Order: sequence, then structure tokens, then C-alpha cells
Amino acid sequence: MAEEKSTIFLKGIRTFPRNEKQPETLISSGVVSIDELKAFLDSPEAKNHYTQYNGANQLKFGIWRTKIGGVSLIVDTWKPSNEVVPKAIGGPKAESNEDDLPF
Repeated sequence: MAEEKSTIFLKGIRTFPRNEKQPETLISSGVVSIDELKAFLDSPEAKNHYTQYNGANQLKFGIWRTKIGGVSLIVDTWKPSNEVVPKAIGGPKAESNEDDLPF
């Protein structure tokens, strides 16, 4: 049975859509609440999705466009399957058409 996934927003970082007074090259603005971000990163909710890179913990996330023109930061909860897919060993070989060469 497939496991139901819920959206986990990256807590402690908030983004806001660009307003008409800001430059067009600005995609979004934001604010980081340091204590809230630290608490989130130390929580089991975040730690359950840590990955390792060069011996260091990291938390992958996606940046999604919202309906009001801003962005949302959402934790990437994808995990590889532990299911092993068998490799084909010694299967049928393609037929050789060496006799049909034009030269």
C-alpha cells in the first residue's frame, strides 16, 4: 500500500511576492527567523528527511511558485525504494546481420 505523503513547509523561512515598486528582476523577498529555523532543523519532522553529503547532514527542499506570485519552500521527502530490481543476465542477444552488409 502506498504511503500517504504530507507537505512539509520549511519553517523559519518566509517568502513574499514581489510588489510593483520593486525591480522586475527581483523574484521574491524573504525573511529568516533564526530561532524558528534552528528549532525546525532540530525537530524529528526535519531530521527524518536528512540526507548525507560528504559526511554532513543536509535537508533537501524545493522552491515552488505560489498562486499569489511568491514562492514556498517545501522539504523534499522523496526517498529511494529499498526494492532491488534484478538485472538481466545472459539474456537473448540481438541477431547479427553481418551477411547483409552492403560492402
